Amino acid sequence: MAPKQFRIIGGPSKADLMMAFFFKESNGDRRSVVFRLSFPPVTSNRIRFLEELDVIVDDLQWEDGSGESWNWKGHVCGSGQKVLSPEVESYFSTRTRQGWLRTRVGVPVV
Repeated sequence: MAPKQFRIIGGPSKADLMMAFFFKESNGDRRSVVFRLSFPPVTSNRIRFLEELDVIVDDLQWEDGSGESWNWKGHVCGSGQKVLSPEVESYFSTRTRQGWLRTRVGVPVV
């Protein structure tokens, strides 16, 4: 599948993004953050598109030095932190809680 890009319409606060990147849970698992994506209408009964994605952030950079705009890379995870997708990349504003997310190989589905 070709890479896909989606609009983020909701996501974590700056504090939650920071905590997910810098800290682990008490059991040693990485912390995830949730991003809400905007999708076109879906008519297929066989595929359920995830509107909210749990993401593990592996790389985080300031986009413009404002402390509110971020470029990050990570991967979509499921229960038990099972990886559901290869790497995703994103731009995200913690001020507006909007941005974009690009998958490398298509749409994350369950």
